[in-house]
Amino acid sequence: MANALLLLVLVGIGSPFSQPVCESVDLIELNHKYDPKGQHTFSQVIFYERLPHNGLYRVRDWVLVDDRESICAIPVNRNGLYHSSFIKEGVFYRIRSPLFRESWTHYDPEIEDGRIYPKHTRRLLRRREHVPTSEGKE
Repeated sequence: MANALLLLVLVGIGSPFSQPVCESVDLIELNHKYDPKGQHTFSQVIFYERLPHNGLYRVRDWVLVDDRESICAIPVNRNGLYHSSFIKEGVFYRIRSPLFRESWTHYDPEIEDGRIYPKHTRRLLRRREHVPTSEGKE
């Protein structure tokens, strides 16, 4: 609850986060990774695109849920679309998708995807170079 309130404050009028980066992806996954002993290691939200030539999903980007900077990355369903809002590297994102899945794994799907498709070829979520303040000062 406190994280949700903090997110609302950050996106308030005049905030550098009031103009979020909005994008659509083909699939959002909430992944919970566990170690070999069954202990929770971390949770992450992974954003996928579907490849047109074979229909497989490829990672575009990801954000840790446990990371204090990510705040509220866990997707919520609104009117049939899943929305994930978070801050990553100082940029506020609003990502939406028609599909959502939740997984519990002993491996990291983002790392496995990087073994199949080189990470440097990913179409990452847009990055904003500079977010001006409401006064236009740097």
